[in-house]
Parts: sequence; C-alpha cells; structure tokens
Amino acid sequence: MKKINVLFCLLLIFTITISIGKPQRIAAKEQDLQVESRYVTVYSLKDKSAIYELKAHEQMYPASLTKIMTTLVAIEHIDDLHKEIVLGKDIFEGLAEEGASVAGYDIDDKAELLDLLYGTMLPSGADAARAIAKHVAGSEEAFVKLMNDRAEQMKLEHTHFTNTTGLHHDDHYSTTADMAKILEIALENKAFYEIFTADDFTSADGKMHFVNTKNSILDIIHGDKKTIIGSKTGFTLEGGLCLASLLKIDGEDYISISGYAGNDFSTMQHYKDAVAIGKFIQTQYERKTVYHANEPIRAVPITYGNADEVETVLHEDITMLVRKGEKLEESILMNTITAPVNTREPIAQLQIGSANIAEKKLYPLYAANTVSRNWIDYLLNSRWFYILVILFSILTLIFFIGKPRIVRAYRRIKRRRLRSKQRRVRR
Repeated sequence: MKKINVLFCLLLIFTITISIGKPQRIAAKEQDLQVESRYVTVYSLKDKSAIYELKAHEQMYPASLTKIMTTLVAIEHIDDLHKEIVLGKDIFEGLAEEGASVAGYDIDDKAELLDLLYGTMLPSGADAARAIAKHVAGSEEAFVKLMNDRAEQMKLEHTHFTNTTGLHHDDHYSTTADMAKILEIALENKAFYEIFTADDFTSADGKMHFVNTKNSILDIIHGDKKTIIGSKTGFTLEGGLCLASLLKIDGEDYISISGYAGNDFSTMQHYKDAVAIGKFIQTQYERKTVYHANEPIRAVPITYGNADEVETVLHEDITMLVRKGEKLEESILMNTITAPVNTREPIAQLQIGSANIAEKKLYPLYAANTVSRNWIDYLLNSRWFYILVILFSILTLIFFIGKPRIVRAYRRIKRRRLRSKQRRVRR
C-alpha cells in the first residue's frame, strides 16, 4: 500500500525545479544606464534577446518609427521596386496642416517605388509613405490593416497602428520591445537593410536626393559613426523624441529602441541616448563562454532506472553576452525523468539569467550516458502490476470459494450421465 501511495505522489508531480542559484525575472536596473528616454529596449541580434530594458513593455507613441513597419510591409507586397507611379493630389491632403515631415514631392510627380521607400525612411516623408500605401493597398486605411495584420502575425500584443506615418492618434501605439521585434524582422530583409543603413540616396531620375541626418547629428554630439550604422528618428509632441538604431559593437549587431527623450528636437537627446547605449554595451558587457559542450552540469534523479541519477551535459558551448563581473543565476527545469534514458534526446533545460540580463534563456540538457530500465523496480511500482495482482487475487478467491459447489455440480452431472447410460444398457 505504501508503494501505491508513492506511485500516486509521483503521478501528481508535474515539474521539478532544481535550483542552482536564485533565478528570477528582473529587468536591468534603471540606474545602470543614464538616459533621458522614458522607454528603452536594447536587443542583441546574435543572442536574439533583450540585454537591457527600461519600461520596455509599457505603451508609448512610436511617432515616425511607424514608418519601419510601413516600409517592411510595402517591400513584402511589392513585386517590382522599380515600377514608376504618379503621386495624386489626395496623397498630400492634410499633411501641411498636421505638420508632417515630407520627402519633398509635388502633385503629379512620378517616382519609382524604391525612391519612395528611401523617401519614407531617410527624410521620414509622409508623402512618400502615403503614396506607397495607396499603390499597394488602394488606400491608406487598407494598408494600415495590412500593418496591423503583420503585427498580429509577429505576435505583438501591445502594438496598433491607425496610419502609415506615425502622426499622433490615441489608438496608435506600441512599445519599445515590440518595435525592437519589428526592426529585427525588417533587418532580415535585404532591401530594408540597405535602406535603413543608407547615409543618402539619389532617385533614379536624379531629381530627388535624400540625406539621413544621422551622420551630421553624430558629428555635432561627437558620436561614433562606426557604432551607429543605421537609424530612424521619430517625433511628435505626445511621443517625444524617438529613435530606432542599429549598433555595431565588436563585430556584433544590436538594436536600440528609445522613446520619449523629451520633446525639444534641438537637444538631439535621442541620439545622445543612443551614443550612451553604445558606450554602455562596449564598456559594461562582454561575450564569454559560460559552459562548454560535454561539461558536467548537474546530476538529476532517474525513476525506475538501473542508476538513481544521471549527469547532465550540453551538446554545444554556451556563449552569451554578460555584464562584466556579474554572477549568473542558473536553474535546471525538468519533468519527472523515467528510464530508459538515452544521450540523444534532451531530458531537462538549463535556464540562465541575471539581474542585468533582461530575458532568461533556456538550453537543452542531455544525459551524459544511457540509463536502462530496472524492470523489477518498474513492475513493483507500476499500478498495472498491482491491478493485475488484485484481479488475480479476486479470481483466486472466487475459485476457492466456488470450488466445492463446482465439484458437487460436476459429480451430480457425472452421476446423471452414469444412470442414463445404465438405463440404456438394460433396455
């Protein structure tokens, strides 16, 4: 009975966590990086995770960072980037009244779609963005639906667009974490990457020349042009100064998204924050191998095995970006492990994080050696074994209780047959 109770307790166990440290989800402390921006996400493209977050999941107004999604969706729906279109009068309606930035096109101008994409990103042209939207979807409203559908496809639960330009609307919002995800996916597109990292661009007909103000601003604030290799600005009174940047530090790429760095454009605070973020990564973080392949991590218990436990190992080295001098927080996550166990399939997960790593990562753990099943232990602790024992006992009991009756009935039948046979002989 004791073994049955043990069995049911084991069945109730869903997850066992063996703590090595004290893991907990903690974003990087705000005082670690001095920036004016209210919202910040710094994302490692190599690690596919955020290394720094400041109110990253709180709603903000993305302003012209919106045009990152506009450009991505447009590229994904355009077959011929060199197709020429005409900009109608409706494209320009309300832009001047709303104080929108424009690329400088006039009514009835002709432009290649590629020109308009550069015009959308480099000078943040609302006229170019609207022209592209109308061509792709027939209207800005229809194109915005494509943008929201794409956001849903990206599983961005805190992002919603009402226009293609980023002009303020209370229902037009995002987060720096969501914008980082959008930019990450966009940068995987070759055409978008070339646009985002361009310093300038001249249209196919030579009539339009667009300049990214990034380099001139970095010159003013003494920023490193080799670190910030691409950027997109955004500004509204409600959203403040926003900036999406692609940083290259020690050969690795990082995304920096900042929101509301004040609302005085003359301060260039959004770029100052990007420079500070770059220096912060360069001086405070380092990439190191924290675990080697086949290095023993931790022994974990085995149920019904010829061994009580098995050592776990990684099949690949773990290299990650860590804060210099920080102590990593680690834990092993696993379900109940039942023998047999092989070395090919993961049996647990190694979770690694720290107070200065915004997102914890999971790595598969494997058994260092095979563990066969102890069939005696397995059977003795199997509920089916006890069910069969009980059924056998019941049948045995029934047999012995009913045996006398069965014997008597058999004898009666035998006697009747004998008498019947004797009667036939007499006749």
